[in-house]
Amino acid sequence: MNFDAREFRNTLGRFATGVTVCTTVNQKGELFGVTANSFSSLSLDPPLVLFCLDLKAMSFDAFGTASHFNINILADDQEELSSHFAKSGTDKWAGVNF
Repeated sequence: MNFDAREFRNTLGRFATGVTVCTTVNQKGELFGVTANSFSSLSLDPPLVLFCLDLKAMSFDAFGTASHFNINILADDQEELSSHFAKSGTDKWAGVNF
């Protein structure tokens, strides 16, 4: 897959604020996901984004050691999904099609 710097800039330029679900998988193949409204563009060159995660979050280590992660920008009608991934101590992937 090719990286398009212009598309990256245009996409992040249209995201002033909103809610995201950040996901990753650990070395054991376990899935992790969190709701984050702290997502932001950090740099265009090199292309970097960030999101903030509580040091006490159960998924902190998984994200900290992951080789990659996904940022899913949610639409207005995805409030239920946002709430689902915001809960701690639950199976975040139960009932989620991916």
